Amino acid sequence: MLRFRGRLPAVLVLATSMVSGCMSFRQGRQFDGEWPMRHSEPRPRVSVVLRHETIIGGKQTEPNPTGTEILRQTVLRAYNDAQIFGGVRPGMAAGGGELQVDVTIVNRGDPNIGLAVLSGLTLTLLPAVATDNFTMRTAVRNPEGTVLAEVEHGDAMTTWIQLFLVFGTIAASPNSVAEATLYDLTRTSIHDLHARGVW
Repeated sequence: MLRFRGRLPAVLVLATSMVSGCMSFRQGRQFDGEWPMRHSEPRPRVSVVLRHETIIGGKQTEPNPTGTEILRQTVLRAYNDAQIFGGVRPGMAAGGGELQVDVTIVNRGDPNIGLAVLSGLTLTLLPAVATDNFTMRTAVRNPEGTVLAEVEHGDAMTTWIQLFLVFGTIAASPNSVAEATLYDLTRTSIHDLHARGVW
């Protein structure tokens, strides 16, 4: 259902592979802070390290590489769009005076197996539903490796799969809603750390 999932029950995959629609809805509120942000010189340079974990139905699963790359690009885009950094690059360690930003994204997927079975049996005439709970933990380290600050923010989205939702898929596709949710979580983290004077 989502490219961010590692594995899904076979019956849920069957249900989503039919000619049906998926619509996702965020549970949290959208970011409403100042964007782009204002920042006096000098502007810090950052090296952003992303870690992605997926837990489906309470079990740790291997993240989808394509999904992880989408997350990486989404996070980097937010750091660039903030316009308060002198440079933003992906990397495993900071160097040359950069701050290292460790971003860990945990996706806890909660599919409703009972509805998935019924949905598959009825060729998605009956709906299936799944919830993705996202947690973003951000730790900022100075060039020497000392942690300057840590923040954690979360949000969730619910995805419905049903035959007649095919007409709403373009407006609220699972991938677009997930990317918007994680972009906003990144913006909230950047804003929070800026308010604390970390950058």
